[in-house]
Amino acid sequence: MSGRVLAGLICLWLSAGVPAGAAAPRDDPDFSRDEALRMVGFTFDVVAERHLDPLSGRVLALDTLRGLTTLDPSVSVSANDQWIQLLDERGVVASYSAPPDTSLSAWARITVDMTQAARKISHPISDAGAEEIYQALFDALVSRLDPYSRYAGQTEASENRANRNGFGGIGIRYVLEDGKLAITEVMPDTPAADAGIRAGDLVTSIDGTAITKMGGTLEAARQRLRGPINSPVNLGIERPDGKTRTRPMEVTLRRGLVVPQTVFVMSDSDSIAHIRISSFNHRTAKALEEAVTNAVQSPRVNGLLLDLRGNPGGLLDQAVAAADLFMDRGKIVTTRGRHPEAMQSYSAHPDDIAKGLPIVVLVDGKSASAAEILATALEDSGRAVVAGTSSYGKGTVQTVVRLPNDGELTLTWSRFHSPTGYALEGLGVMPGVCIYDQTMTPDLTVQSLARSVADLEAFSRQWRSVAVTDASTRAALRNRCPPGNHSGWSTDVAVGKALLRDGTAYSHAQTVLTPPDDTAALHR
Repeated sequence: MSGRVLAGLICLWLSAGVPAGAAAPRDDPDFSRDEALRMVGFTFDVVAERHLDPLSGRVLALDTLRGLTTLDPSVSVSANDQWIQLLDERGVVASYSAPPDTSLSAWARITVDMTQAARKISHPISDAGAEEIYQALFDALVSRLDPYSRYAGQTEASENRANRNGFGGIGIRYVLEDGKLAITEVMPDTPAADAGIRAGDLVTSIDGTAITKMGGTLEAARQRLRGPINSPVNLGIERPDGKTRTRPMEVTLRRGLVVPQTVFVMSDSDSIAHIRISSFNHRTAKALEEAVTNAVQSPRVNGLLLDLRGNPGGLLDQAVAAADLFMDRGKIVTTRGRHPEAMQSYSAHPDDIAKGLPIVVLVDGKSASAAEILATALEDSGRAVVAGTSSYGKGTVQTVVRLPNDGELTLTWSRFHSPTGYALEGLGVMPGVCIYDQTMTPDLTVQSLARSVADLEAFSRQWRSVAVTDASTRAALRNRCPPGNHSGWSTDVAVGKALLRDGTAYSHAQTVLTPPDDTAALHR
């Protein structure tokens, strides 16, 4: 969201309901009224403007105030057309006249004033800090919105931003063992790799402080390892040297931008390059481009296996960019929502970095969101064959809004539709080759595909034309190849490679799964 848009969302606190017969609650130093009004009002404005479904100030306030009960079950809120009341075991504690349903600022003020009133009668709420209160209030709010909207407080939001955008660090993964950090992985092209640090090394201290004196938690160590990019950090390291000896050393290095790795080359030792994508952060498309470019330079590679099993998704723009790597024309995805910025259409640009090599995409019931965008774009365009199970069916897009407290709100604001127009919500990506158990053999699967072309064509047409509102038919279609967790299944990989090696079966699947040009006209 741009700064201009964000600034426009901050509302003016001009009018709100007032407790009957009482002045507004005095400011609480632990839950500043001005800061709380800014926080709650900003959040209400964002949700009302951007959520997929329209919501009134009344609905937002009453859903948010349910969070008081999670902090103290003896406190509750009751409302009718005229009043909104705060209650405990003694009865009504405070009563406010209900403003118009559409007045966001008035309902935001009532939410804050009622929370402050609750702090005066409830020890658990009074003892809670501001962040704990926001967590309770906004968890209650988002729980009523949809399954994917969520609130993250300051600490969690900071970690989320680091995972999406990278962070200042040295590029190691580790576990805590006997008061030391045992390094399990050194990420390539990071300060740690450049300094010669290896998996198996033991970090005993950070900037002169022993790991044992950092509270004994991984989080404490993580906070010390991270810092501003290009800032120095000194590590005390023990390197195992034989069974009983270790070689101590000190290494000083400078932190760099570390972006978690999401693209892994599993195998390119035969004619099929197997590439796994674990999620989509802001470097995924670039890393995928590098992996594919390196793979196709080998004359022995004549097919690509893109493994999206277990991929929960991530950044929409990265899914679009990944699909664009392999498509030289056509639509990739469209998004539709109430907010003008939620209405988007993304199309491919010329050039296919895989030079037309056949592609099989593996999905399972854990493949969601951005992973489904990539899979369905390649399938609908005829660029790839999808194998595995029905995918998760998360057909909505979330926007992430940074809040005044440095937390963030992940808010569902649009639905995405495949290139042929069908909505994936509750349906998912259709597998052209269904892998239903681990006893299947690649040969039998390919033969079965070849014998069932007519059935597959009918199934494909029905999948792409079923109405968004027809939940029962959508569920029945999904259950033709039930979504499952195929993490670690070797069967999927074997089937995918067999399909890529069997040109006839691959061609059959590609032909029947590619929709006619007028398919989009079938959709609501």
